[in-house]
Amino acid sequence: MQLKKLESYYFQKEQKRLNEEKIVNCLAKEEVRFKDLLGCTGLSRPVLTQHLKRMENARKIKKGENGYVLMVGRLEHGYIRRTVFSVLSTQLFNGLFEATASGKLSDKEFIQKFNEKVGLLESFILYLGLTMRKQDPAEGGKWIEEGFGTLIQKYAWRRCFSRQIMGGEYDLIKPVRLKGSVNLEVKGELITLPGAYVPGVTEEILRNMPEISKDRLECFKRSLEDAYPEEMKKLNELLSLIGLNMEVTK
Repeated sequence: MQLKKLESYYFQKEQKRLNEEKIVNCLAKEEVRFKDLLGCTGLSRPVLTQHLKRMENARKIKKGENGYVLMVGRLEHGYIRRTVFSVLSTQLFNGLFEATASGKLSDKEFIQKFNEKVGLLESFILYLGLTMRKQDPAEGGKWIEEGFGTLIQKYAWRRCFSRQIMGGEYDLIKPVRLKGSVNLEVKGELITLPGAYVPGVTEEILRNMPEISKDRLECFKRSLEDAYPEEMKKLNELLSLIGLNMEVTK
């Protein structure tokens, strides 16, 4: 029961953040009337009213003559700060991303370079998500999405990792339709957040990735164990304790 309450709390918290993000996106270009915000955000009248009131109290928006507008200093909005940081942080991966395109980077070289940026735990979580992709892509997607700070980081870091596992660039079996732009638009003081990076996209990508052989995944795992023997031993022991292994994912 306590776990359900905790899950409900975090779900509501995430939903609140996503709804607020929709409002910020709608107000990014100009002052917008309440009825137009209803159409733009897709929120119900009571929910939108509640969010607008809270955002007004937090001085994130204000009510102008013809509608609502973002406050001066809107770049202090917490999610925008994290998003901008994420975009900048992905620049660190440009060189690694290009190197994985050729498929010539050894697992040992990749692990060293990748973990300099991300760390062992994230590498292991990405590996774990890929091992789950066939039996339970939804669970694998959740592991990957929980393993990183923001959705943009998930995208950039997953692309590098997946290229390495697949031996270079690859095509999805079926294209995954993104729900918005993949780029930030900066206009003066305004930033329009990308709408492509939403929870659940990772699951769809896992469902549509080409087949990855068990031997290839095991080879990568051995490279992790060679690079971090003590740490990997602890991670494997932890998985055993929680009843999770490479064959059983639930």
